[in-house]
Amino acid sequence: LDNQKEVTAAPLSVEPSLDTWAFGVVIFCILTGYFPWERCMGSDSFYQEFADWCAMEKEAYAEEDIPPLWRRFTPEALEMFLKLLAPDSIKRSTVGAVKAYMEIDWLKKENGNQLQRTGQGKIHSTGR
Repeated sequence: LDNQKEVTAAPLSVEPSLDTWAFGVVIFCILTGYFPWERCMGSDSFYQEFADWCAMEKEAYAEEDIPPLWRRFTPEALEMFLKLLAPDSIKRSTVGAVKAYMEIDWLKKENGNQLQRTGQGKIHSTGR
């Protein structure tokens, strides 16, 4: 046993953009109760919808362009998620960018057919 070499894996690269990505996913999970997708791959339809939406010109998209899992969020929250979960890690914000979104509503509240925002600073979570 003394002559055996220890097999070790290559060290993982720790990048701030990965922490930002993970933080965005955690926020999504806290607000919805589930993950936004299973794998960050084009074969995952939920991820692909999100990635396609991220690639759109933001000034030109309509409510129906937003992937269904993301329609519950206010425009400000969507802006935050786009910064945290940008598919291109170079375009991702820092985790600290969330501070700018702390005093705003993140979820829409459904009232019949009309979508209304919840009260200032309050988070209202709805089921899937």
